[in-house]
Amino acid sequence: MLIGKSIKEFCVGRFSVPTFYARRKRGLAPEVIYIPGQQKAIITAKAERDWEKKIQSKEAQRLVKRERELRSAQARLAGQKAAAVKAAKRKAAAR
Repeated sequence: MLIGKSIKEFCVGRFSVPTFYARRKRGLAPEVIYIPGQQKAIITAKAERDWEKKIQSKEAQRLVKRERELRSAQARLAGQKAAAVKAAKRKAAAR
């Protein structure tokens, strides 16, 4: 007998079953094993652990990307402010 969770059990506290299937289409769900002779799908403990590692890795990548975007935006704003100050000084000196 396989030890694992049904898709419905797996989804409890995470997301809805339709969201599970949407994520599965995008490759963002754990591996599902179908029991021969039955129409029951099982997510093993190993598949769940592997999925959690994958999601944590994707989350870490997303956070790193977000941090880069924020730093880039800050640098862009700093450059714009510096250019504005320089233009204001030139305008004041021309008077």
